[in-house]
Amino acid sequence: MRRTGWDKGEVLTCVCGWTTVWDTYFRSYRRKQLVGGGAMPWVEEFVEALPKVTSPREQMLLVDRLINRWHWDLKHPSRDENVHVPARPSAVNVVGGTSLEILELMDELAGYASDDPALRENRASFEANRAASYSIWQRR
Repeated sequence: MRRTGWDKGEVLTCVCGWTTVWDTYFRSYRRKQLVGGGAMPWVEEFVEALPKVTSPREQMLLVDRLINRWHWDLKHPSRDENVHVPARPSAVNVVGGTSLEILELMDELAGYASDDPALRENRASFEANRAASYSIWQRR
């Protein structure tokens, strides 16, 4: 589904047959931080891998890996500063909510820590990226 111009009344049609007006579609995601940005390769990886896994455990590991990853390309404290730290959790795109809401959710989910090494590894990666990005969050 692609726009052909700048007409807010343009009707968008998906290959599945679903339709909506461009302006309605735009307002559905406006100010929700849903720009794919640096998370797109991970979302594509997830979409490709999901049909290939069969067990609920494997499915959960894919979901967990996706929501525990962090964007590196979206948040800069100022236009003049080039920041080389993680910017925000990919879960903002997948689950929905602001970065701060997602951090609260991830903390709550961590309260149900698993003994599964893969889940612990995903969470450890999330925590390392969170720590690396802390200086950005302090500036808000």
